Amino acid sequence: MSNLAQEGTQNQAAFISTVYDDNNGNLTFRLMPPPDQPVQLYINYQKSAKTFSKTSDLWTPIPDYMSYLYNQGFLAKAYEYKDDERFAFVYTQFLHEVLSANDGLTDSQKNIFLETRLLSQRQSQSATQTGQLARQGRSS
Repeated sequence: MSNLAQEGTQNQAAFISTVYDDNNGNLTFRLMPPPDQPVQLYINYQKSAKTFSKTSDLWTPIPDYMSYLYNQGFLAKAYEYKDDERFAFVYTQFLHEVLSANDGLTDSQKNIFLETRLLSQRQSQSATQTGQLARQGRSS
């Protein structure tokens, strides 16, 4: 067994990439630089999440390639929780990213979803601001 070197030692592989996937669990990899003798590799990987086919399907494990969506959504909720003025922008950006990652909706369906979510957000913010103004008025 040879380990992949962390440094670029001559004739010892430092990089690996997938070259071919036959969709039957067989992958072909390329090593760079090519080793000068056969090597045994141990690779850790994560499978892609399955495609939803019904609304009761679960999405596990959470795929790494979608981490940007989770990060953006978490950031938006954190801003909302702290009443930070950046919430509206980050939340809108999150919604756009969710829609751009979705292949199963038509443009019309995406627009309807986005319009509904943004309207709901505006109504929620309006109710919050009205409550804040009422509390300020009572304390004066």
